[in-house]
Amino acid sequence: MKILLIYPYFLEDRIHEEEISVVPLGVYYVGAVLKENNYDVEILNWHNVNKASHDIIKETLIDKKPDVIGFSIMHANRWGGIEIARIAKQINPKVKI
Repeated sequence: MKILLIYPYFLEDRIHEEEISVVPLGVYYVGAVLKENNYDVEILNWHNVNKASHDIIKETLIDKKPDVIGFSIMHANRWGGIEIARIAKQINPKVKI
């Protein structure tokens, strides 16, 4: 089972204008526990991905072929997570979100 953990991008431009990036520790902790238990897991920190980069997102999801996608969501990046989930379901309707 291929698991992809994603820290989504922010849709609001004002958030990209300021340097507020932080390491999404939660998603890295979850990924570490999964790896320790022999799961095939990859973490994508897409904080700096531009909201217009749907082609990059699609190419990555097609290339990675995840069975399960988990997100690290905060208020400010929730819409980015929803967009990525929507794209993932278009590519593979069977993927678990």
